[in-house]
Amino acid sequence: ATATRRRIEHLVLLRHWAEPLRLPPGRLSTHVIEGADAAEALLAYARANEVDHLVIGAPPEVVPPAARAATVALRVAAAAPCTVTLVRPVRR
Repeated sequence: ATATRRRIEHLVLLRHWAEPLRLPPGRLSTHVIEGADAAEALLAYARANEVDHLVIGAPPEVVPPAARAATVALRVAAAAPCTVTLVRPVRR
């Protein structure tokens, strides 16, 4: 798949994920951000766009506790200029 197609697919997934929130159109924006360092790309975007809240997936439980500090999610949570919500996957 081309990069453009993948970006569109990810945007569709994000919008589908957000539907149950039932937020008014102006209260939510979804973006697909690319970069060699995902955490730095997210942080740069948040700073440049004065983002007030990031929602990001928490590190999976399979990541050893000693390695969690290096995950994208925790690096973003530690350095973000705004509120960060870490979302854990539903246990099955």
